[in-house]
Amino acid sequence: MAYRVTAPLVVAKDREGRNHHCYAGAIIHWLGPEQRDRWLRLGLVEEIDDTPPAAAAADSPAAGGAGPAKPAKTAPVEKWADYGASLGHDRDELLALGKQNKQELIDLLG
Repeated sequence: MAYRVTAPLVVAKDREGRNHHCYAGAIIHWLGPEQRDRWLRLGLVEEIDDTPPAAAAADSPAAGGAGPAKPAKTAPVEKWADYGASLGHDRDELLALGKQNKQELIDLLG
């Protein structure tokens, strides 16, 4: 299950324990059980289908591809934002995050 952020901002821990700033509308693909239960109860996130529509269409055999290619770590923030948007993330939010901290953007999408 994936989760859409409904609060203005949450700080989510990934599986490795790193923190990620996730703004309203962002998609979080994994939450630990404590964060998940509490955030759902407080209405900070909502459960959504795991497969973003853009990614599902790109990965389908009818589309003829295996999905978008991940940019190189040295690629500009705009390329990473385009890649994230193809996975169902909000491009403008990714651009804002990347301008503040490109490595956090790469960690989120990489």
